[in-house]
Amino acid sequence: MNRQIRRMCETLGYEVKDLLRVRVMNITLDGLKDGQYRKLTDQELNELYDQLKDSSALPGGKYQEQWAATQDNRTRHGKGKKR
Repeated sequence: MNRQIRRMCETLGYEVKDLLRVRVMNITLDGLKDGQYRKLTDQELNELYDQLKDSSALPGGKYQEQWAATQDNRTRHGKGKKR
């Protein structure tokens, strides 16, 4: 994504000096300083899984099977939404 933004701006005649990613899908960087990280909440993970469940992000479109297995595993351990 970084290079995509730079290339789009370059095509329009703009020079990009710095880019700051403030969000990836539903996950924000609010309150994090450079180099800091945090664990995702169960709610953030569930929203992320829901947004990606129909994705073919992995080769061969295997993501749906892996998503379902992850959801089953999370439900068995008392985390996440029950389907």
